[in-house]
Amino acid sequence: MSTATTTGTGMANAGEPRDPQKKLATLFGTILVALGVVDASGVLSNEDRLLGVFRIPPSVNVVHVLTGLLGLFLTRYAGGATLFNKVGGVLYLVVSLGGTIGVLIGRDSINWETNAFHLLLAAVVGWVGFEGGKRRPT
Repeated sequence: MSTATTTGTGMANAGEPRDPQKKLATLFGTILVALGVVDASGVLSNEDRLLGVFRIPPSVNVVHVLTGLLGLFLTRYAGGATLFNKVGGVLYLVVSLGGTIGVLIGRDSINWETNAFHLLLAAVVGWVGFEGGKRRPT
């Protein structure tokens, strides 16, 4: 397995094989941008729910787009994808827990399905961020 090298600018070389950190950060960033844009447009929404399931307030669409763009930007730099995955995993865990508490006390504008999706994102992205790049003994 090759290791990533960087140019003098700190940017990863263009011809390198893509590592799991970069692949997931790119996927995660792309999904967040698409989610924010699609939900804000209302194309796949009915009754104020994306795909008829996920209740997402308009302000959260802005957060999704900005977070996704940041992730896509960070994948261009050595260590940026790993940082994005680690921070994203922790933040989405906090968002899921906060949303769950909000739903329980009736003070949140999102629903259980959205919280479960945030928890799934936190688990996958956080695991890859913290464990995905480590070599296992053979």
